[in-house]
Amino acid sequence: MNVEVPHNASIKFRDIHFSDLNSVISIYKKKTQESVTDKLTARFGLPSSIATDNNEIIGFASASLNETDEIKVDTYIVKTVGNLYVENMLKQHAEKALYSRFGDFEKDNISLKSSIHQLVVWLNKY
Repeated sequence: MNVEVPHNASIKFRDIHFSDLNSVISIYKKKTQESVTDKLTARFGLPSSIATDNNEIIGFASASLNETDEIKVDTYIVKTVGNLYVENMLKQHAEKALYSRFGDFEKDNISLKSSIHQLVVWLNKY
């Protein structure tokens, strides 16, 4: 499937930085309609990639655990222009980043699951 870049967009994709976490958590809570006081769970996952438009974070991709404790890559996007393009590119970027950090995480996901749980616990403390 060919997905075109929206015409007047300056969308870029990159690895997440520590300084991005507040924006990422805000997007996650907005898209999942969770209260700002709700604690994060393994469904938040381990964010690995973000999308920016004119240096504003408009979405992110995260490796998370589903109901059966399997890894999946979710995307959360707040900008409505070019969502399919942003979603596809975020997933590709995230999967590439996750493979480089965790190897074949779909077969051997113990390390990735541990990282997800550690991040969520740490974020909920602060």
